[in-house]
Amino acid sequence: GHWAYAAIMNLKELGIVNGVSETSFNPDGNVTRAEFAKMIAQLFGLTATSTTSTFTDCAADDWYTPYVIAVAEAGYVTGMSDTYYGAEEQISRQDICTVLGRVLDAAPAEGAALEFTDAADIADYAADYVLAL
Repeated sequence: GHWAYAAIMNLKELGIVNGVSETSFNPDGNVTRAEFAKMIAQLFGLTATSTTSTFTDCAADDWYTPYVIAVAEAGYVTGMSDTYYGAEEQISRQDICTVLGRVLDAAPAEGAALEFTDAADIADYAADYVLAL
């Protein structure tokens, strides 16, 4: 009965999302930067060419490291610093828009303006992507 059930099941069938266990998905839970990297890599068919990450929080044996490497190599994500990806940190809505905007090469319509009441809180790097999406 969840409003996103059909979309979640489609993404599950495509191998883009998993549950938090074998029997639970947690559709209202938060998404980490590592989980979103996996979703983007799977959705757009990205694979890493390297096996070593420049991010200290992405070790060779971490499940998410190949996905983080793949999306970083594609230029779709950056770390929270040059050496820290923030894999276990929650991803913000503005960062989701930024990543998707980069993947889709999205640009805002001419003359468009952010009309959200919290528009001043949107980071400069994300504003055009939020507006475009």
